[in-house]
Amino acid sequence: MKKIFSYILSFGLLAGIVSCEDKYLDLEPLGQPTDVTFFSTESQLQLAINAIYGRSEAVMLEGTPLTLVMDQWLTDNGLYRITDELAGLRALSNSQQDPGSGFESIYSNYYKSIARTNNMLGNMDRAKDVVTEEAFNDFKAQALAMRAFFYHGLVQFFGDVPYLDFNPTSPVDGFVARAPKAEIITKMIADLDLAASLIRKDLTGGQERITLTTVYALKARIALFAKDYSTALTAANNALTAAATQGISLNQDYAQLFTIDGEGSSEILMRQPFNEDWGKSNYFNLRMGYRYGMYSQTAPTQNLIDAYPTVNGLPIDEDPAYDPANPWENRDPRLRASVVIPGDVWGNIKYESHRDSLYTYRLVDGVKNKIGNNNCRSKSWPACLTGYLWRKYVDEAHMASGGKTTYIDFIIMRLAEVYLIKAEAIIESNGNMQEAADALNVLRERAYGANYPAVVVADQAKMRKILRMERRIELANEGHRYTDGLRWGILEDMRGEALIGRPLNVTSHTFIPSIDENGITHYSDRSQYDDWRSLLVNGVVVPDGYDSRLYGNWQNAHERAFNPSRDYLLPIPQKEIDLYEANGFTLTQNPGY
Repeated sequence: MKKIFSYILSFGLLAGIVSCEDKYLDLEPLGQPTDVTFFSTESQLQLAINAIYGRSEAVMLEGTPLTLVMDQWLTDNGLYRITDELAGLRALSNSQQDPGSGFESIYSNYYKSIARTNNMLGNMDRAKDVVTEEAFNDFKAQALAMRAFFYHGLVQFFGDVPYLDFNPTSPVDGFVARAPKAEIITKMIADLDLAASLIRKDLTGGQERITLTTVYALKARIALFAKDYSTALTAANNALTAAATQGISLNQDYAQLFTIDGEGSSEILMRQPFNEDWGKSNYFNLRMGYRYGMYSQTAPTQNLIDAYPTVNGLPIDEDPAYDPANPWENRDPRLRASVVIPGDVWGNIKYESHRDSLYTYRLVDGVKNKIGNNNCRSKSWPACLTGYLWRKYVDEAHMASGGKTTYIDFIIMRLAEVYLIKAEAIIESNGNMQEAADALNVLRERAYGANYPAVVVADQAKMRKILRMERRIELANEGHRYTDGLRWGILEDMRGEALIGRPLNVTSHTFIPSIDENGITHYSDRSQYDDWRSLLVNGVVVPDGYDSRLYGNWQNAHERAFNPSRDYLLPIPQKEIDLYEANGFTLTQNPGY
């Protein structure tokens, strides 16, 4: 009993003590090793590290990883049509959150993951005499890197948090005060440095585990968050060197990365696995697929579409060749690799989202068959409200056969991000801008091909704008936009711009929005766009029709707000504060709550 809470922290740090007899029985079924004997063999160490990897994105909201939902709900990249409160995010979207809003699932799941990792690190010496030194060190390195990953999530979202790198042997041991964020970052970097010295160096790319490249890449990501640009640059360069040694490179086909066929790519450094054999799936199709058996619940915004540069590599407001009457033509190839555009054939159906288009066609053996257009919200409310669908992470063939779940792995980190980190670290430290441009051009070349529009060296401000635009489009719908907004301090600007849908009448469209220095799209005139909040009833537009159909049951997705003095950090969950207080300890709250 005395070590049980090192396995199960059912709420935050400590609440796993409740009903521990039942949980203890669950942990030790007959014929299985106990906490006293586990971690004693190489196979048990492998099971333990696999279990830690299984918690890489422990919070799943409506069958979707937390960070992906955050991008859709809390940024200008996407719209998430939500029916319920999820983990406090609905309150956060319109700045109505408080310490009791529901963030405990995010907070507690990070600590459950850390507890599992600490348990392995604290007990794996039992196997030291029965496994090779190389294998033992490699297991330790993987666990150290994963602990750094989990603490990075906590620090990003909550700031100062309690830090434990040991297994509490009594409830009192676990009531730890919040440690300064900078101190925790130092410990994360130290863990990763140790991991880099211990991890196997002979691995090639495409492994479903952490390698040396991943360790350096995580270090670069954490250092960038801390604005330690020198450390971030060194770590990014070390990651790229390790990648070259391990045979890790960018996937030749950008779009393929986000499909079942792309799962073996060496570019993927860290993933959240989904596998049919394990019975572990996600709801990417159901949430993002078209309106034929799927929900079209989350969709890219016009704000994101307009952030993609032209085929000349320029923002649309800087390229004289951009034609607003043909807004989806001659654009960065990553646009159509990530987004379903009106007129595309998608899942054997011609996708048309205009609210007047009541019919479309389905392709059957190459023959067009007229069908009702469920992707038009006048026909099937509430169909895709922005007029676009995500292509990224949707299993098109499975969706076309009615499959709501998918087994596509969610990419947590890939090599492309390392190039972006390198470029940003150089730019923010006002270093060698040619090296920054070279790093960005590696991604441009992959996206466009040999005749890519190269980034031309400019001053720091212009290079920063290019970098932020590149991160937005290269990593769209991958769970980075919200955390980028946190790091750059631009969430109030990002959330201050209204989300809008597609151009209403494309052929007569003339307006060109402006793209600011942070890659945020601004609209001084929205009259030529489809207002996704309106409804078409018998040919008449009903203003705020979205609101009128809610009947008080759904969150209004457009009601977004941000309090910059408070909202850059999530509140420490009130239940955790109350638990500390009930046991005679104090856990402080973040400012403004």
